[in-house]
Amino acid sequence: MNSEPDLVMLVVCLAGLHSSGKSVFSDVAHNLGFIVVRMGDVVREEMRKEGKDITPQSIQEFSIECRRRRGNTVFARLTADKVSRDAKLVLIDGLRSLDEYDFFKKEFRKCVLVAVHASPGTRFSRRSIRARPDDPNDYQGFLKSDLLDLNLGVGYLLALADHHLINEDMSIDSFREQSERLLQRLAKTACDVQEVPPS
Repeated sequence: MNSEPDLVMLVVCLAGLHSSGKSVFSDVAHNLGFIVVRMGDVVREEMRKEGKDITPQSIQEFSIECRRRRGNTVFARLTADKVSRDAKLVLIDGLRSLDEYDFFKKEFRKCVLVAVHASPGTRFSRRSIRARPDDPNDYQGFLKSDLLDLNLGVGYLLALADHHLINEDMSIDSFREQSERLLQRLAKTACDVQEVPPS
């Protein structure tokens, strides 16, 4: 971790429930030159280190238990360690709580929070598009996954984000265009992002 917060780097933090469109947003960011770090990959990496099987249920159970044992910001700390200090534009995908966002704001100073929204029905129908092996298999499991994420604090992030994207009743291309416009605007105005005073 950085002992002195970076004053040049802009970090865009991304929150949203499963299948809301975060992966599409992240891909657009990557194509625009952002360094993309996915917190879900960090969780799975820690699971592999501990020899855990990766399933929808085990990922969330491990995530909750690991936060209980090592603190609410454990995955934020591990994620921050993966961010190159030479990067100027960074996207961190998959925040789950305000504690994580507060950690990133202190670590990097120039942070904005983007929330991606879509209805449960729309998100469930998109499972087959992204087709991750650790996605829930049925609608009840899907809703249970939502509730677990909301219990971790995702709802606060979705409510308090600086920017909101509604990914509903539109094509992937339309959402890509919407995402690109926001990211280009953030990159262009990076120098004007309000710095968080050190605590």
